[in-house]
Amino acid sequence: MARQESCAHRNESAAIRLLHGRLERFSRRAVPEIKWKLGECADTAAANCLFRLLFKAARETSVADLAWRVLCAYVRVLDALIEYRTGVVDRGEKMHRFLHREDRLAPALELRLLGQLKKLRRGRPKDWQGLLEKMVANPDHVPELLSALWRAATSIKLLREGKGRGIEVRIGGKWEKASEEPWYLLLMTEPQRFLSLLDHAIASVPSQKSDFDYKRRLRELIQHPTSNKLHNFFEDIRARSKDENAVAKDRFTRAGRTTDIFPNGLPADFIDRIANRPAQIRKLASAVLDQIKRTTRGSGRPADEAMQGYADRIAAAYNELTGKTIGYARGTGNVRSPRQGRTYGLGAELMIAALKLADASMGISQAQAHIDRIRRLARQNRLRLSHPD
Repeated sequence: MARQESCAHRNESAAIRLLHGRLERFSRRAVPEIKWKLGECADTAAANCLFRLLFKAARETSVADLAWRVLCAYVRVLDALIEYRTGVVDRGEKMHRFLHREDRLAPALELRLLGQLKKLRRGRPKDWQGLLEKMVANPDHVPELLSALWRAATSIKLLREGKGRGIEVRIGGKWEKASEEPWYLLLMTEPQRFLSLLDHAIASVPSQKSDFDYKRRLRELIQHPTSNKLHNFFEDIRARSKDENAVAKDRFTRAGRTTDIFPNGLPADFIDRIANRPAQIRKLASAVLDQIKRTTRGSGRPADEAMQGYADRIAAAYNELTGKTIGYARGTGNVRSPRQGRTYGLGAELMIAALKLADASMGISQAQAHIDRIRRLARQNRLRLSHPD
């Protein structure tokens, strides 16, 4: 598993380098700042797709300054993504204030921090230094990332700071002064201790203990009832907290009784028992989803103002590139084609690709909802301008 994750990281890095080179060749300009911005993308394939769609949209309107217009639109979307990721942070604060901060970060920034820590956790020890140096090369990433590592290291007594001593790192049972080499690189000297530090830092990020989308994960389990998805479902919950894991198992226990799959209670090895029985996995997941629907009001994702702002920036980039309000088409019942009853069109595809940069789980339903909201606001603005009174 570790080898597969490391291979996936190398493939992702290679894909980013290829896309960066492609953008530079296409625009005939050196754009080094785009490389680290591409590192913010949750889905590198979506980043490639977005580039193709922007090129297609620009070519349909005008070929004048085509490369420059496409590059500008692409950079606008990446800037919007970074703004969504970072949230609201005072860039003027001094570093030591961040190292000792106790207040919560913006939700989007917490998610980015969690992704960075997990990326380090998945990496091989020989890749850690390169990964971390790449992360801290971006000044927007430095405060919260080093703050998380600092708090985790001090809490498990791998790091200390005192008057007259400066910063010291515990290596091999002895305290070494961090003078020539940065303290966060010295922490990697002992791989097992650094892994423990990363586990502690990941567990301390509040966002991973909340906003678990039970409904979406259960729907995915119903659509694709595999043992891997069921295993990952419980692994993700277990990583959050013991209490949440207990609640999830209690729900599956009730589901097992109501469906008569496990009438005498949930066995410890229930995942292995139904691993090759997708019908039973689907039945259990459906029963748990019914429980949640009965005990909660409403459905779907909660309103995300940060994501709405990101979608608005995507629509603005599309409008500046094409001169049109972003939109989509929908196949009607009279159309005899594969598109019958489906949402399609360049605007929808572009919105999906851009949303996937922020969250790889986003799809056509989220893109359609954002486009509908944007077009509704645009229509209201036109009416307000035409009837000022």
